[in-house]
Amino acid sequence: MARSRRDGARSVSPADLSGVIPRPRDPSASSRLDADLDQVVADLTQVVVRTCGHGAWQENAYFLLSTEGGHNYRVGFGDPVATELVQRLHALPTFDSDLLFDLIGRHAEELIVVWKRP
Repeated sequence: MARSRRDGARSVSPADLSGVIPRPRDPSASSRLDADLDQVVADLTQVVVRTCGHGAWQENAYFLLSTEGGHNYRVGFGDPVATELVQRLHALPTFDSDLLFDLIGRHAEELIVVWKRP
């Protein structure tokens, strides 16, 4: 039976990501995507999805975007820019859309790496 790329995905704890996602250098770096979306996507090094076990996923789940230079952005699934962001993520090499759709339906608290720069 053929394996999907998502079969190899693994959940990670926040402690697992301590060395992977650098701490923001300033308070605004982790709040909202306030930079040019084209530039952020071009500079991406990693995309992580944070899901929660309570409430609606649109309100409680979000993307954590890490870029070159150590900048980090948080984009909620319900944020207006999220739709455009997802369209751009689909165009990334090796981005697994099936994994993202699986995460949308989860009701567990998880941090999942959905894409890393090859």
